[in-house]
Amino acid sequence: MYGLYTANYVLGTIFSSMAQLDEAISHYQDALNILKRYYPKENLSALYLAMARVERGRKNTDKVEEYVDYVLADSKATNLHRMSAMSYRYMIQMDRHAGIAVRDHVYQEREKMKAVLGHDDNFGYIIEYDQALIHGKYDQCKNIIDSLITNAETKARYSARLSYDMGDYKTAYVQLLRYKRLCDSANNDKVRKQSYDMGIMLDKERAENEAKDLRLSNQALEMSRIAGELKRRQLEEDALNMSLQVQQSRLDEMEAQRQNDSLMAGNKELQISEFHTKMKAYENEKRSRRNKQIAAAILAGLTFCFIGIYAYSRRQQLRRLKEAYDKLEETTTAKERIESELRIARDIQMSMLPHDPPKYKGLDLYAFMKPAKEVGGDLYDFSIIDDKVYFCVGDVSGKGVPASLFMAQTLRLFRALAKQRHMPAKIATMLNDELTENNDNGMFVTMF
Repeated sequence: MYGLYTANYVLGTIFSSMAQLDEAISHYQDALNILKRYYPKENLSALYLAMARVERGRKNTDKVEEYVDYVLADSKATNLHRMSAMSYRYMIQMDRHAGIAVRDHVYQEREKMKAVLGHDDNFGYIIEYDQALIHGKYDQCKNIIDSLITNAETKARYSARLSYDMGDYKTAYVQLLRYKRLCDSANNDKVRKQSYDMGIMLDKERAENEAKDLRLSNQALEMSRIAGELKRRQLEEDALNMSLQVQQSRLDEMEAQRQNDSLMAGNKELQISEFHTKMKAYENEKRSRRNKQIAAAILAGLTFCFIGIYAYSRRQQLRRLKEAYDKLEETTTAKERIESELRIARDIQMSMLPHDPPKYKGLDLYAFMKPAKEVGGDLYDFSIIDDKVYFCVGDVSGKGVPASLFMAQTLRLFRALAKQRHMPAKIATMLNDELTENNDNGMFVTMF
């Protein structure tokens, strides 16, 4: 049963690395059930932490918290396991967008565990960066990015987040573009590495198959030797048959001589009778050997057929497995990249809209927008210039990324024209002129 547990654990890890989180958690759960039933004294902390990692990817913070509590309550858990559990507890608060006081409390508890362990874990730079960010310690954030983060795409992603929080949206946009290029390059390198690893695995399988082919070849040589031996015996039997025929001829001569010589007839008949008895015994023995040879030949033929069918089936299975793995890897990589880019684009788009309404006596303003998809074409803006309220509400034709880009251009033009204190009719006219110029795609915006 321990082998079955190991197989489920390895499959869970493989599916997790391939971002197939539902399959991963299913195999981890099967592995957990086997340990609980057959090995109740086994340390379950590593398995619970692996399940917490998958559930965090599924954004199921309640399950992550449940697994973290299991590890912290387990008397068999090591200090390193407890440290990782505390890191997950802090990252739960990050995912839930908890307040500073809550995060600070969990951070202090984690610091106590780090003092017991004597060193930090692999999540340390994530937590230190978040602490510095929520407290506005941007210089410390920069130091963490420069000194603790070695991965280039992670460096670009954290730099984009820092620039965004500091209000430097242009730098944030540039860093996001750099992050995208690095991710594309890293994904290509990852695919090449996985292809290389798959090639090594296939080479190993091929070597094993060649070893099996060599053993089969040796068996074929042995069968060939046996066939040669059988052929040699057949030749001996043929020679013996010829000898028997010669002896039969002699018997015929002896019979003729018996007829001619009545005195020796009795002795000749006795000799012939004895010889026939020996001949029958020999023929029976020869028939038995021949039946055995036929059975051996049939068995050898069946063995060759089975070996050939098995080798062909094995090669076909390896080919189908490689094709399925390559397709799955390409699909998973593309999906993750697109989802990440859309989330980042939504954050940037939402940051372009005004969030804090201007305070003006006798006037209350409030606005809120929630796109149907990650990004969209809805827009609004308002400002007070020289005791005049400039505001707009609009909707760009279409959906998704093209609509969001057209929305950003419309919002930028409206703000620029409003600052020039034009009348609404002139603002609308100038907006129309700018947006229709070189508009080959025929996009438009309905705006009030």
